[in-house]
Amino acid sequence: MRIDSAKPASEVVIYLDAVGKSFGRNGEIRALEGVSCQIHDREFVAVLGPSGCGKSTMLRIIGGLIPYNDGTVTVLGHPAKEPKDDVGIVFQSTNLLSWRTVEGNMRLGVELQKLPDDKIREKVVTMIKMLGLNGFEKSYPHELSGGMRKRAALARSLVSDPDILLFDEPTTGLDVLVARAVLDTVATLRDAGKCVIYSTHIMREVERLCDRLAIIHRGRILAAGSQRDLLEASEQPDLEEHFFDLVSQSETHEKQYASTKTGPESEAGP
Repeated sequence: MRIDSAKPASEVVIYLDAVGKSFGRNGEIRALEGVSCQIHDREFVAVLGPSGCGKSTMLRIIGGLIPYNDGTVTVLGHPAKEPKDDVGIVFQSTNLLSWRTVEGNMRLGVELQKLPDDKIREKVVTMIKMLGLNGFEKSYPHELSGGMRKRAALARSLVSDPDILLFDEPTTGLDVLVARAVLDTVATLRDAGKCVIYSTHIMREVERLCDRLAIIHRGRILAAGSQRDLLEASEQPDLEEHFFDLVSQSETHEKQYASTKTGPESEAGP
């Protein structure tokens, strides 16, 4: 299953073709299998799936953080072999540096660009105001609430003004109000023309935001397209029910396959 759209190929900024990823000493854990997609400039794509389905692995490969075993991955026309300044990543965990203040963590996002200090300061101040971090600039991560740590991590990823943003379940562990603030920020970035890939297991988070979505389970894309396309292809009344239906069917098929694979061996005598 591929994730494609009707936009011209010249606008493709992320390209995956038959990507596979395995973990374990002998590659016994298959995290992704045959994942293909084309994602275009200024597009918002949601990756929807249960925990452990391969969403995070897919985003980390796109971000150049981990290698892949099979296939091809290019980001902005270059192989995804290492992190890029043009790609910002927001993880489930904040990954803030404990020995740096909020401002220090944010500066880390632009220091590698080797900008003059006044330009760095200008970017940091703008992001502090945007995300409501005023008064917390000199605070260390352990002094912040979970919601404020998430805001600081988001600010660090945005301060370099990347063209592509990868969000890996960014509202995990947040209360309703903070989660809403994060989603409002994501919506602002979408409206500003950023290319966004947003992974989640909660359909309602992305219904109002995404141009297209992909449903992924056990490392495979089960369905992909616009919300209208997916609903038209479904017998379910809404996308959330369609999501549950596809995952259930996938698990049933895998159990049937496993039983046919082990059946003859279990029946064979000495």
